[in-house]
Amino acid sequence: MGRRVNGNIGFYRNWATYRNGFGDLLGNFWLGNQALYRLTNANNYELRMDVKFNGQNFYAKFSSFRVENESQKFRLRLGTYSGTVGDTAGFGMNYSNNRAFSTHDRDNDGTDRLSCAVNGKSAWWYDRCTKVDLNGEYDKKTPPKGIRWNNGVANRYATFTEMKIRRV
Repeated sequence: MGRRVNGNIGFYRNWATYRNGFGDLLGNFWLGNQALYRLTNANNYELRMDVKFNGQNFYAKFSSFRVENESQKFRLRLGTYSGTVGDTAGFGMNYSNNRAFSTHDRDNDGTDRLSCAVNGKSAWWYDRCTKVDLNGEYDKKTPPKGIRWNNGVANRYATFTEMKIRRV
């Protein structure tokens, strides 16, 4: 569904690009929200997110994963969390669950003060600028920028991320 291995391509893209997907499946890529909708609404899927912080590997797994259609703003639906990265209530991906997707040209982030996508130079399922953003600027380590995961203890910045879905 998506991968970040280096900063060779930027992920600060518009709505249409995230809808259609971009990148190289062997390197950095986003599959596309329309493809995710088609896949996850035809069958049941789970989501696994692998991240590397300071040379250590962590993962998050969600028992179900679904993306709604474009008229629903590609809203994210997640099941129960398990894993090693940490996802306490109100932090991690729980913060993004049931949220609409936002890009710099489609602000669906739940805050009137600013655009989280513009502020973080990214695109994601934001809720008031959220706690996880795997599409942030590569190698930036200052919130709200960067590829980050806040687990309720601290922001951690990733050098590698991979999001994959599996039919269940």
